[in-house]
Amino acid sequence: HHTGKVRIIGVKGRQQGFSTVVQARAYWRTIHNEAYYSAIMAHLASSSQALFGMTKRYHDHCPEDLKPYTGHDNGLIMRFPDLDSQYSVSTAGSKSSGRGTTASFFHGSEVAFFDDGAEIASGIMQAIPNADDTEIFLESTADGASGYFYSQWMLAAPATQSGLADPDASGFIRVFVPWFWQDEYAEPAPDDMVYNDEEEKYARLYGLSRDQMFWRRKKLS
Repeated sequence: HHTGKVRIIGVKGRQQGFSTVVQARAYWRTIHNEAYYSAIMAHLASSSQALFGMTKRYHDHCPEDLKPYTGHDNGLIMRFPDLDSQYSVSTAGSKSSGRGTTASFFHGSEVAFFDDGAEIASGIMQAIPNADDTEIFLESTADGASGYFYSQWMLAAPATQSGLADPDASGFIRVFVPWFWQDEYAEPAPDDMVYNDEEEKYARLYGLSRDQMFWRRKKLS
């Protein structure tokens, strides 16, 4: 709305649906546009296969009046020849990944765990023009205050109602999805549970229930 393009970097908890919704958007954009290339990159081959399988499921269950003809599907690439569009998944194992291509949509999954993250990203990120209607999503669970993903998070601007808060930022907007947004991240707390000082402060700060705090305590243990 504010810039004509999407640039989002997201920190998330586990199993919260961040990748799922971005994959859904990648598929939707690819089947509704001509000459559209969506590039997906995960940190592990198994994760790449899981992301492709997710999108294949979208395609298999897509209503027939929306589903484009599929010309090529090898488990990593899905081509739609009538649109001259394609969706592809790769694994962050090569510094040359993405070089020599031009894409309109990029989803980097678990970017904090990319080996040689900066070099890989510099290749694939250069494949995305700084143009209207392009989209980049970089998302990951956290992996400490260092590395490529952390540096990009620090460069990005907080999300606000008016758009980018910092005109000198990287052009990306931060999105943080905390664990306590998930209803299932709670477990019945025993009656004799007593908060320590840190837990009491944490629960008060975020308005968390005893069941949420008990789940958190067990997870940390």
